[in-house]
Amino acid sequence: MPLLRDGRHALPGEVARLLVPALVCTPLAALALRGVDTRWLALAAGAGVIIAVCVLASGVRWSRLRRPEGAVAAGAAGALLNVVGGVGGPPIGLYAAHAGWEPATTRGNLHAFFILHNTATALTLGIVLPGAPELAALAAGTATGMLLAPRLPVAALRSAVLGASLLGGIALTVGAL
Repeated sequence: MPLLRDGRHALPGEVARLLVPALVCTPLAALALRGVDTRWLALAAGAGVIIAVCVLASGVRWSRLRRPEGAVAAGAAGALLNVVGGVGGPPIGLYAAHAGWEPATTRGNLHAFFILHNTATALTLGIVLPGAPELAALAAGTATGMLLAPRLPVAALRSAVLGASLLGGIALTVGAL
């Protein structure tokens, strides 16, 4: 539903810049980590995401994140985190916070990226169907997001992306513990 609304604002080149490394790295990470206890890796990655979000929220900017190699690093890191802990969004959110996209473009780009990347990850790792509580949370989150997202000013959208990235880092860290 959100992609149907915001997809026309997506920039295919920007989505591809993130998606190609994510799609290449997802099966490689899954293969490399097969049978490995990833708790320590998840703990380190979660802590790294939390630190990065705090630094960005303080106003520090990393010019390299705006460059093509920043998108490649974000896509690859997102793939690794998705395989390790199912939270590949924080690196993509950090990249988006630097990209300078308009809010509608940010929503369109992120919807397109996450639908494609999460589908590829599910196909790589195996599809697990959600239960009723997860479906209810998904429906509530989607409805809330569709109502609020178009009304958010740029600063609030940036804060929301950083907040979601922070929650992802916390979830990864707590899940590893």
